[in-house]
Amino acid sequence: MPPASPLGWRWPACFSVLLAACTSLPRIEPEATLRARAIVRQESGLTVRSTPLSRHEDQALLARAAPRRVIQPVWVEVENDTRSPVWFLPVGISRDYFPPDEVAFRNHARWRHWLNPSIDDWYREKSMPKLIPAGARRTGLVFAPAAPGTLAWNIELLGGRQLHRFAFASKIPGFRADFDLADLEERAAATRPSLDWPGLRGVVEKSPPCATDRRGRRSGDPLNIVVVGSFESVLEVSIRNGWKLAEPVTVSSAVREATAVLTGGGYPTGPVSPMYLDGRREDLALQRPRPSARRRHHMRLWLSEWRCEGQPVWIGQISRDIGVRLTRHTWNLTTHRVAADVDESRDNLVAEAISTQSVRAVGWVGGVGEATSDQPRRNLTGDPYFTDGLRAVLFLSSSPVPTASVRRLPGSRHPFRERFGGL
Repeated sequence: MPPASPLGWRWPACFSVLLAACTSLPRIEPEATLRARAIVRQESGLTVRSTPLSRHEDQALLARAAPRRVIQPVWVEVENDTRSPVWFLPVGISRDYFPPDEVAFRNHARWRHWLNPSIDDWYREKSMPKLIPAGARRTGLVFAPAAPGTLAWNIELLGGRQLHRFAFASKIPGFRADFDLADLEERAAATRPSLDWPGLRGVVEKSPPCATDRRGRRSGDPLNIVVVGSFESVLEVSIRNGWKLAEPVTVSSAVREATAVLTGGGYPTGPVSPMYLDGRREDLALQRPRPSARRRHHMRLWLSEWRCEGQPVWIGQISRDIGVRLTRHTWNLTTHRVAADVDESRDNLVAEAISTQSVRAVGWVGGVGEATSDQPRRNLTGDPYFTDGLRAVLFLSSSPVPTASVRRLPGSRHPFRERFGGL
């Protein structure tokens, strides 16, 4: 019999240690750590906890640099205390979510191909399962498109013939947010006297017609929308309809946007120049990106001091960017060109909210006043615009509302009603 190896029975253990040192399987923080900092939402026997992973945690989870630039992992936990199973719908987190196999493929080892099946198995095992049985709790990862600063996402669960939606927004640890999320949530939840519809219509019609510059001396785009709903509802409906939170205006974001414009590429979270209402810049800036950074929809919302039927009231401005041009009115000497027909974006928002069953009532009130195409007004950067002068008022709903059940609020007559089923 040949002499025993000097390592004896220790050789397999030594080989395992050496092998582990050469591998690079992903790592994730313990569930208790993630659960402790997660945001909690509860409804109808369902409890959902969720939090985005920090930049440091991303580095342990996403081994290669490229995924870290485009993928934002989000941890999710669902407790199902109902009598029916529920299905987790990953599309709720984003229309452009990344399935685990794609994330795994992006993280395949370049030189140690034998490790790749283990990487595939790890991501499949750690991803959020599709089915949560009655009385069970399930946890896992979902992979959303990266968004510097602040991430907003929905968790959607289907069960008992009902779709349950939970809206989340959080600062991404390690990034600077473009607004104070905690302050905005607190202000939106504050208790204030509540108006009925006639009362809200009266105060809205007396509010400023346009956003302004910082000093309030020059008028900008017309304030043409009013949204009634909780902070969570605003985020939920916006995300479901493809809107994204915009980054703050910084030198870095301006350079990235300029690069995207010059190359014809996209910039889904590109910055939106600030506007002001009563000396206060917008509380939320959102955009719905298009393939090129030259073109997009953008929306600014200010949280008002009013409430209606117990819900916060947001007044805002929506328009469509159709190109880029030079201007002397901005520090970087460029700006987006705004489509002159600002009513088109407003009416599209109403139609979209109705078609996605996101509103329970729609109304129209007076706003900036009529401006015709042959005698247009101009915004802060000199772009002309024309409008019928009205504001659309949307009462959001957290549960789906069929089109036939959308309530029409008494107010100004508007051609939208005749064009779209009497609304």
